[in-house]
Amino acid sequence: MRKKRFIAMTLCVAMAFSMTSCGYKDSKKVDVNNPNAVNVEETEAVNDIEADDDGTEATTEAAGKNTETEGALEKALKNTDKSKVIGTEKVIDKDETVYVVADAAGNKQEVIVSEWLKNNEKKDVLEDVSDLEDIENVKGDETFTKDGNSITWNAKGNPIYYRGKTDKELPLGVKITYYLDGKEVSPEEIAGKKGSVKIRFDYINNSKQGDVYTPFIMGTGFYLDNTRFSNVSVTNGKYVSDGNKSVVIGYGMPGLDKSLNTDISKYGVSIGNYFEVTADTTDFKLDMTLTIAATGLLYDDAEGIDLAGLEKNVGSLLNEYKGGVDKLYEGIAEYTDGVGKISEGTVKIADGAEKLKDGSDKLYDGGVTLSEAIEQADGGAGKLKEAFEGENGILDGSKKISDGLNTLNESVKNINLPEIPHAADIEFTAEDKEKAAAAIAKSAEERLKKEGISIDTTDLDALSSMSEDEKVAAISAKAAEAAKVDPNIERIISDEAVQGLINDAVNGIIEEKTDEYMASESGQAAVYDALAEYKANTIYSVMGSSDAPSELALAAMGGLKAQYAANGVELSDSDAYAALYEGVEAKVSSDENVAAATEMLKPYVRSKVRSNIADNYGADIESGVVDGFKTIIGKSYAAGYGKAYSELGKEMQDIAGNLKYIISVYADEGVMYGLDQGLESVRTKMSGFEPKIAELKEGVNKLSEGSKKLDTGLNQVYQGNSSLKEGLDRIFAGVPVFTSGLSDLRAGADQLSSGAGTLKGGATLLDSHSDELKEGSKKLKDATNQVVDKIGGAKKDIDNISVNAKKIIEAGKEYDNFGGIEKGMTGNVKFIFKTGEVSENEE
Repeated sequence: MRKKRFIAMTLCVAMAFSMTSCGYKDSKKVDVNNPNAVNVEETEAVNDIEADDDGTEATTEAAGKNTETEGALEKALKNTDKSKVIGTEKVIDKDETVYVVADAAGNKQEVIVSEWLKNNEKKDVLEDVSDLEDIENVKGDETFTKDGNSITWNAKGNPIYYRGKTDKELPLGVKITYYLDGKEVSPEEIAGKKGSVKIRFDYINNSKQGDVYTPFIMGTGFYLDNTRFSNVSVTNGKYVSDGNKSVVIGYGMPGLDKSLNTDISKYGVSIGNYFEVTADTTDFKLDMTLTIAATGLLYDDAEGIDLAGLEKNVGSLLNEYKGGVDKLYEGIAEYTDGVGKISEGTVKIADGAEKLKDGSDKLYDGGVTLSEAIEQADGGAGKLKEAFEGENGILDGSKKISDGLNTLNESVKNINLPEIPHAADIEFTAEDKEKAAAAIAKSAEERLKKEGISIDTTDLDALSSMSEDEKVAAISAKAAEAAKVDPNIERIISDEAVQGLINDAVNGIIEEKTDEYMASESGQAAVYDALAEYKANTIYSVMGSSDAPSELALAAMGGLKAQYAANGVELSDSDAYAALYEGVEAKVSSDENVAAATEMLKPYVRSKVRSNIADNYGADIESGVVDGFKTIIGKSYAAGYGKAYSELGKEMQDIAGNLKYIISVYADEGVMYGLDQGLESVRTKMSGFEPKIAELKEGVNKLSEGSKKLDTGLNQVYQGNSSLKEGLDRIFAGVPVFTSGLSDLRAGADQLSSGAGTLKGGATLLDSHSDELKEGSKKLKDATNQVVDKIGGAKKDIDNISVNAKKIIEAGKEYDNFGGIEKGMTGNVKFIFKTGEVSENEE
């Protein structure tokens, strides 16, 4: 059952690929409106999965995958390869499948490549190229030799199935991101959790052929356990519930939107680079996911795409259609405009006739009283003239208003606000500075006390009162005193003086150690050892051996015998030799000779002591002497010159304190900021009056201009009043003639009103239908313009898509291998990404 489910999932993905391209070939078209319609070859591929044995099991098992499910996946893919999906008869020489084992987030862990050399011509020897490592034949016993990346197979007429590994960069990838309740989490964090989840698959394309991306079509499939997940929704994909599980499939073509270089979303077309699954879960667990990527699933014959011809035909037809619509609209517009004018005219005639009738009646009635009204108007005109010309009349008041406004205008012009400088530009007087300094100093002193710093204000005041030249002179004087001391110190502690002291100290130590050694048992032993050696050498040089005495010994022996003979004793040669030997030995061992030997050894002992001191204690002695000497010199130096430096240091400390005081004042942001803000606030408030005064000036100017116009108008009214009185006199004289003609006018107005009503009814009916016709033609023209605009924009997009589509298809045809291919071979490559499952660790 599990195997069949993976086969179904794989075929769904493969069919999604095939439906992308099947529309170009009628012979292999799939009816997308009929979900039960399945390509016959794809059905046969499923039936052949069990029987097909091409080494897939060996490859998937080596990759650590489920042989049953993923082996079926491999075979299903092979049976829906490029030649079958597209419906072409193109012969493939090398079929390559790249297995990518990744973790649950899509990170690559291992890459195994399965190669199938089909050997369509049954050759005994097959030449191939591959940069894979650990190559092995997974089906058959054919052998091979490899020279660099060139491989020669002893095929014996058989196809070759082999695999290898690689760690080189992949041309594409899958990134999987998990979200729990809207927050991004890791696979480990979401495992076993409950809540609202989202799984996002982002397809990554890193392969470009020229300026377009390799057109990889990528599809992902996996199962969701319906006992754990509910309310499943998919973006850029589909899902189908199958009992206890749901099959989820997503797809995308990463990089295609960039390669087309056209915004096709405005035509309702979307090309996804990702797909998402959202659901509610009670216990999150996700088995492995499989993502398949392949090229070459687009239309094979790039030259067969004639978008330019389509554009030309559409453009020609569109121009003819638009021209006809424009003429129709113009004709309807002229017709409806004429009808509208007729309607307007008849309405006006009817309305005018009715008004004429009413007006003639009123005019007749009013004419009777016209004479009386003219008499009253004549009297009123006289009174109006008096109101204008009299004392305190309208003309006099108008002049006073104008004069007052002029005075106000001049007064307003003279109003000018003083300029308020910015705080940073104000110059303080000496008195202002003293007051500000006193306030700032108090604030600075309180702040320094909080920090534990005390200031001797007496020294500060004294230093502050000094001029800059006095401060410089004081410092220079102290520096001069210090300069006189330095040469004496250098002379006292020179290298020669120190070395002399070191030599004296070392020589005293050597003498002391030499005397101690000579008085010790070791020194005495050394003396007696030297005497013994000396005694032996001396006796030998004097006596020689008993067998061969020296001439000196023979002479001494002769003298000794003669001395004994004089006393009546005869000595033999042996006795004489023995007596002589004892005498020589006693002489050599005398106290004088011991003292002499001791003095003789002292230089030797001194050299040994000196060497020992130099090797083991030289550096310490020299360092001690130098440090001691410098200490003595330093004390003398401090006693002699310390006072001068002490005074100089005090002066420097005073100056530093004063500088610190000054710096702290200017560093007090609160004080300076407060001063600046206060002045800035004054300036801001004063500046607020400027627009008010400007508005006042503008209002006064307008009022003055209005006053002038009022004065002019009153003059015109006054002048017109005289003309009015004259006209009224003329009207009064013609009233009898006017009233006699009103009777005839009243009779004719009745007839006109009756005929105009009939005309108005017919015109209104015609106008109501013409409006509908005009509105319809306008909508037709607007719709036509919209179509023209969109197709006009589409024509530019068609040009762009036509050029780029050919590039994209060629890029897909050129990418036919990953691990390498022999020149002259035709190839096909697909990628399969398997991700690890997401589940809680089971103990």
